[in-house]
Amino acid sequence: MDTLRLVLYDDHPVVTQAIQEYLSKYNNIKVLKTFEVVSDFLKFIKTTDVDVIITDILSCEEIGISIISQIKKHNKRSKIIAFSAISSPFIIQTLIDTGVDAFVSKRSDFENLYHKIIEVNLKTQDTNRIVKSPVKITNKERDIIQLLKEGKSAKEISEITNTSINTINNQKCHLIEKFKCSNTNELLLKLISMGYLEI
Repeated sequence: MDTLRLVLYDDHPVVTQAIQEYLSKYNNIKVLKTFEVVSDFLKFIKTTDVDVIITDILSCEEIGISIISQIKKHNKRSKIIAFSAISSPFIIQTLIDTGVDAFVSKRSDFENLYHKIIEVNLKTQDTNRIVKSPVKITNKERDIIQLLKEGKSAKEISEITNTSINTINNQKCHLIEKFKCSNTNELLLKLISMGYLEI
């Protein structure tokens, strides 16, 4: 087996250093570079041939799963492993649907990560795989979500946005359906965990 070329991204340097140190014991893996800044990471993968990309999903710089779309845009051939503390099955499935080849929890040991690296590399590229785009949020929806997070009622949001209360209620219901939630609180929690909304 040829040496696998890896790139690591996490906004916490201690994480990338620990992974790099652990993987250094394997002769079949070479960590080309580690990144803590998403713009540097994306710039690197545009110009460098990489076999496997290991990336966190939520960071202070990047909004959730949009990073996967950006990676796929710049580097279609590389396999992507999401390495995150996220535990929501919905979000993990969304990651897989948007192009992630494997998910490894930060709560698991590095040996599991190593096995996933080998596993995804052995997978052949499925050119017929339909990759779903991440759920898009319009500017209007983003404004409503932000006001809901601030604890505003539909009436208060309608006054702030100069929109009828019925329209606000319809948009709120649409968002709840769009993200497969049962109420506003669940919607806000899901949006926070997906990185669409900051705490």
